[in-house]
Amino acid sequence: MSQLKTTDMIGQRPTTGFKTDQLRMERRRMPRNIVESRVTAVFTGAQGRVGVMPLEITDTSATGLGARTSTLVEPGTKVMICPAGMPVPSRGCTVVRCTPGDEAGQYEIGLKFDARRAA
Repeated sequence: MSQLKTTDMIGQRPTTGFKTDQLRMERRRMPRNIVESRVTAVFTGAQGRVGVMPLEITDTSATGLGARTSTLVEPGTKVMICPAGMPVPSRGCTVVRCTPGDEAGQYEIGLKFDARRAA
């Protein structure tokens, strides 16, 4: 099973693009935690596209997570997170953002957790 390393991001000052005396305007409603974890995800697109992709999770909150992947996925795509060692997917998400990453061939995606169904 993969190990998670977390660091609270609330109150941290950005290291690039801002002067040290400036605060970054944060639009997120929930605090974000930095996470280092690799998982596999299964996705289903709006036009019937289905596939498996590796995800490098970079941050998480109570409502979603941020990740990097080499797979271009459209916003609205349904994703199931499959952590190593788990027999079934653990969490359903919807892609809300997919932008080119810092490295060629990489994308940064935002995933919003789907509501869990009551038993």
